[in-house]
Amino acid sequence: MATNGNNVQMPVYDQQKGYFPFSAEGIDGNVPENATGVYLLSKGEVNGEGRYIVNYVGRAEATETEDLRKRLHAHLNNPDWQVKGQRGDECIFKYFWYYLEKDSLAAYRKECSEFHHFGGKDKLLNKNHPDRRDGHPEDRCPVSGCPESATPNKQ
Repeated sequence: MATNGNNVQMPVYDQQKGYFPFSAEGIDGNVPENATGVYLLSKGEVNGEGRYIVNYVGRAEATETEDLRKRLHAHLNNPDWQVKGQRGDECIFKYFWYYLEKDSLAAYRKECSEFHHFGGKDKLLNKNHPDRRDGHPEDRCPVSGCPESATPNKQ
């Protein structure tokens, strides 16, 4: 959080927060409530540059029933992503990081950008391109050449 001239804390948008352990404590201790944002999940494998490999990209919009923190907890407890560990069932993801976004459109665009940057459905566990926002069929992926983009490649 940044502070304005009146010492009021203001969120800093579109700046990476993390790497954090992907656990209930890691989520609750680092992700604000009622936040809209984009998150990246890693199994903990490291690439040649010493950075965690991104395995999943997602977003959450702050509504009456959902926010970034709640979405991360849902992934943490998703039975499809559990394996037997030393302490019982454990999530396959070990680390996460996130970006706060000012609104749902910014979150959609950031999710699309990160999805493509990290290899799309060919390299990520995401099965599909990020969904458009509910009630916004006009949304377009900001990545040129994507079929979901306003500027798809010409055939």
